[in-house]
Amino acid sequence: MSTLLQDLRFALRQLRQSPGFTLAAILTLAIGLCAGLLLAFGLAQMVANLLRGVSPHDPGVFAAIAAIALVASWFPARRSSRVDPMVALRYE
Repeated sequence: MSTLLQDLRFALRQLRQSPGFTLAAILTLAIGLCAGLLLAFGLAQMVANLLRGVSPHDPGVFAAIAAIALVASWFPARRSSRVDPMVALRYE
């Protein structure tokens, strides 16, 4: 736990030392979060149009879509994390 606190303190010090990078990082995170939420609600609306009796803001539908997206991205990411980078670079 103390290592985590030391790492957090170090990260905060580094962010204070480079305000330009900090601003760029915060803006990138905010834009990504907004874009992700808009896409998620748009996808929920599309699912609601496909299924009768489902509200686009129904938490169950939203959770199901999030779970499907997590599983769909988990397996390729897990498989690619097991590849040796040097082997992948030599393959090209």
